[in-house]
Amino acid sequence: MLTQKFISNDRLFSLEYPRMWDTENFENIPAFFDPLAGKGALQILAVNNTDVRNFEMLLKHYPYLAGTKLSDKMVLFLHFQDVPCQPDQLKMFSRNEIRYIPFEYSHEGRFYMAVMMEKSGVLLVAVYNSASIPDEQESLIIGNIVNSIEIYGEKN
Repeated sequence: MLTQKFISNDRLFSLEYPRMWDTENFENIPAFFDPLAGKGALQILAVNNTDVRNFEMLLKHYPYLAGTKLSDKMVLFLHFQDVPCQPDQLKMFSRNEIRYIPFEYSHEGRFYMAVMMEKSGVLLVAVYNSASIPDEQESLIIGNIVNSIEIYGEKN
């Protein structure tokens, strides 16, 4: 499958997504979706946790940043989505210096897959949501997009 590279406006992360997909920005949060056959959309939010000047503002918009560990942040994120979760329900993985926690859930009749990632002070949250569980092909594409994410840490 042919892909194209997306680099966030703040240069905190990049990813590869299918050329046939579209992207739109909603309040500076990019969303990726298949306009023809897709069932859902993948949204990506990245914040620099080390920016102490803006941390209070970030905390107001993203209260889950108050967590000290990645698992605490994911539990808080899910709590603010009205999804009960305990840290022992989460499994942490690591690749290319990126620590990440994936979590799938249903809420209000929709399917969600959230992946919280952290590297060098940058926290990234990727959330796929759709009206139903995606088919095997869309699941594979979403997985490939998430696996292609590179977090740069400092602004490049």
